[in-house]
Amino acid sequence: MEVKNVSYKIGDNLVLNNISLDAAEGKIIGILGSGGSGKSSLISIMSGLNLPNDGEVIYNKSKVTSDKIIGVGNLRKNVGVLYQNLDDQFFLDTVREELEFALREYKVDDIDKRVKDSLKMVGLDEEYLNKDPMKLSSGEKRLVGLSMILSFNPKVFLLDEPLYNLDGLNRKKVIKLLKLMKNRYKKTIVIATNDSDLLLEVANRIYVLNKGKIVLEGTKYKVLKNDLTKYDINMPKIINFNKTVNDLKGIDIGYRDNMNDLMKDIYRYVRK
Repeated sequence: MEVKNVSYKIGDNLVLNNISLDAAEGKIIGILGSGGSGKSSLISIMSGLNLPNDGEVIYNKSKVTSDKIIGVGNLRKNVGVLYQNLDDQFFLDTVREELEFALREYKVDDIDKRVKDSLKMVGLDEEYLNKDPMKLSSGEKRLVGLSMILSFNPKVFLLDEPLYNLDGLNRKKVIKLLKLMKNRYKKTIVIATNDSDLLLEVANRIYVLNKGKIVLEGTKYKVLKNDLTKYDINMPKIINFNKTVNDLKGIDIGYRDNMNDLMKDIYRYVRK
């Protein structure tokens, strides 16, 4: 999926200003920004929910322009979206109906198996199938939203704050799932978030969005070692720890993606 020179206004407010990015197959792309940076608006345009004022989004045989969506069926079938506000995404009475909706729309086989497998992948029991999605906790809604995407197995995942309101255990499950989707199934995954720790662990490339403009882009290590606080973004805890150790003790531990690898490095260093 490619975003080319996209600009978007809400009224007289320029929300996105000449945004361009590439999301390659089998890669996780991070759109990192604080609240109000424009990242949710960018996801809505990439999904075809809204049209840009200028520029275009290109996916395979589909194109989102200021006038229309060309190949809308192809886009809907191959791009799964998790919006930040899931109350706007649910519209049926039970979790089962929500999970089955896209599958029935595209006449997919083995609907029951797909529905149960998708719930299992996000760590939810089958008892959730008969529950009202609007009565679930915010964390449960997030997991059901992810299972909705997994059930129809799209090629592109557009995820707006996928870890929002998840506890530590479910956070680890979703991170593991994202890595599986990328590494084994070669999915294209775009994550819009203010969670720099998440992107350090899973992203290949990061675009930092501030007031509707891309202000930084590059590999995750190149981007996340910068001072992001001026954009109201917290530095990843691991990088901040490494920087503190280097500043205070002159020890360069090096960058790591997660805390387990960092602790192994510290243990090896202490044993020298």
